[in-house]
Amino acid sequence: TEALIDVLRGEQDSPVEDDARRHGHQRRLDGYSVVDVLWELTTFRRVFVAVLDEASAAVTDWIPVDGSKTILDLLDLCARASIDQYVKEAEQERDAAASRAGILETQRQRFLSTLSHELRNQIQPILLGLHRLKDTGPSAGQLRAIEMIERQTRHQSFLIEDLLDLD
Repeated sequence: TEALIDVLRGEQDSPVEDDARRHGHQRRLDGYSVVDVLWELTTFRRVFVAVLDEASAAVTDWIPVDGSKTILDLLDLCARASIDQYVKEAEQERDAAASRAGILETQRQRFLSTLSHELRNQIQPILLGLHRLKDTGPSAGQLRAIEMIERQTRHQSFLIEDLLDLD
């Protein structure tokens, strides 16, 4: 409010726009939605104008208002600056989250690729070893054990493929 009054008094170094940006920043940190910020600014604008209307006789003595810088224009400038800051920070946060998500996706892809390679590399030697054992003329009990290991290894291979297809 003080910064607004300073501008209306003709002071050029008033931090009105900086104050409005800090407002948007703080409201975002406080968890306000854009609609909440707009409502708050609209309410502030109405109250400010109502107070000025009540004091209208004295206003002309201390606030120089020309055609290009009306009180409402100044309040609108503040609202725009506050909302611009809010939206800018929200977009930066969104972009940072998207970047982090992209990095995590790349890491996930690398992990799954390495996992795929390592798991597949374990199964093939087991199956090769089982085929060699079958060629040695195992007993009936040994053959049942070899076939069970082979069945379970192939099942594990299918599970690995299914898991990696979820990618």
